[in-house]
Amino acid sequence: MPSYRFLPVISEVFQAIRRKEAIDSVVHLILEKACQIADATHGSFALVDHEARRLSISNVFGSDWTLKKKLCQLGLGQGLTGKVAATGQPILCRDTSVDPDYYPLFSYVRSELVVPVIVKDRVWGVINIDGSAPNAFDDSTLELLVVFAELAAYAITLRLEMSDQDRLYRKLLQSEKLASLGEALAGIAHEINNPLTSILCYTSLLSQDASAADSQRRSLDIIASEAQRAAGLIRGLLEFSRKETGQREFVDPHTLAQEIAGLKRYQLRMAGVKLVVTRPAEPSLVHVCPQQIKQVLHNLISNAEQAMPRQRGHGHIRVAIERCGALVRFTVTDNGDGIPDHLRDRIFDPFFTTKAPGEGTGLGLSISHTIVEAHGGTLQLTQTSPAGTTFTLELPAAEPAALAPEVAPPPAAPPRAASSTGRVLIVDDEPHILEALTAFLARQQIDVSSAPSATDALALLGRETFDLVLTDVRMPGMDGIEFHTAATRRNPHYERRFMFMSGFLLRADVKAHLAATGLPCIEKPFSFDELQRELVRHLPAPDALAKAC
Repeated sequence: MPSYRFLPVISEVFQAIRRKEAIDSVVHLILEKACQIADATHGSFALVDHEARRLSISNVFGSDWTLKKKLCQLGLGQGLTGKVAATGQPILCRDTSVDPDYYPLFSYVRSELVVPVIVKDRVWGVINIDGSAPNAFDDSTLELLVVFAELAAYAITLRLEMSDQDRLYRKLLQSEKLASLGEALAGIAHEINNPLTSILCYTSLLSQDASAADSQRRSLDIIASEAQRAAGLIRGLLEFSRKETGQREFVDPHTLAQEIAGLKRYQLRMAGVKLVVTRPAEPSLVHVCPQQIKQVLHNLISNAEQAMPRQRGHGHIRVAIERCGALVRFTVTDNGDGIPDHLRDRIFDPFFTTKAPGEGTGLGLSISHTIVEAHGGTLQLTQTSPAGTTFTLELPAAEPAALAPEVAPPPAAPPRAASSTGRVLIVDDEPHILEALTAFLARQQIDVSSAPSATDALALLGRETFDLVLTDVRMPGMDGIEFHTAATRRNPHYERRFMFMSGFLLRADVKAHLAATGLPCIEKPFSFDELQRELVRHLPAPDALAKAC
């Protein structure tokens, strides 16, 4: 894996993506950082036109890039770059003088590293860096460039989906139908959650490096937190379209507010805004999906921040929490410019925004309102003027009787390490997810194999026996549910030996299959900690494995 010393660079690229910088800017930053870290002579990014079967250079970094070289086009499969575009597999060429596939664009290049950028299961582009001496790059450089390629794919996916969202917005305005939103967002979620899973998995692997300094671990925490927040936004869009809520828990409302304050406080301080969260006089609990309510609070605080004129320099946001009879009330107050009278009745409408194109979707308050209603609560604009604005969020307080099962749970068995079990087969059509999960399970002393499709996995199950199969639900050809059915038909041993992964809200038939079989499904993107908890719960115990052998 890339050394922890590269984490600040990876974090810098991720922050550029977060700022919604143009794809060209993100790609140029990736080329610049990759060439600097690898001491490469120059680098390029080539776009792939699959219909015309050719590659065109869109971005370059370094010297000696004449106009003729920039306009050079390669055929699909031509040269190392064309070969990577055709196969989707990275190539590390340690000596170009002995590689017949090398295309001599620069006569003095002796090493070349080429990595694909895969978007929506197709090679969208190719990152290429060159060295002037043989063996200029090694496997660690390759692994770093793969991470950069994943970040580039994530940036491109976000930009494409923003364009798709804009087209969908116009269509919905014309038809005034939101019914099509759910299906469209399910596809968006799948495409975005897969690269987010890769980012979280690789971040987890890097965080396990014992030599990483505190500053590097902080960078890792930021990357993981932002990836989880992006996943939460996607999840919120899906739940908004289908009026669903996630898994509910009994939580302290003050803790929810403090967690969001911890994420926002530094950013607000840099903007000259003070954030204060007051503790309720009477301790209370609410029965909610924590991630969703944190999303609502994050949206309210972010909106309050954006209402502050930058030149003022003394903005103030206050989040007060109090118990009001059977309700818990959050009050979010700012001293911004307020909301104009003619806009107050529209602020909760889907797609309504006063921001410039590209700066907001107009879904934040609408999604927040839907989330709160689904929890049996209310979200209201209670006051606004040129001196500031107040939003009030009310949720049902958790009754003591409802807490009884949680207060005295049955005694649990001591936790069992996932490493105490046998063999696991991972099935996913995303190669970087396969690679990261394989590396993680191997570190847990688990004997792990992988397959890129259900068809390949079935063939492997015919030759070998596994204690657990961890498979994606949505895959080209045979999906995960069909795979489980086929595997069980061939060998009943696998009836209870499957665990599913999914990057989108489950279809009705998938939910029915999970309910009928009692098999678990972990939601993408997930961290390794989440995966390990599921493995500990669902891998057969060691004594059961011994009896099965």
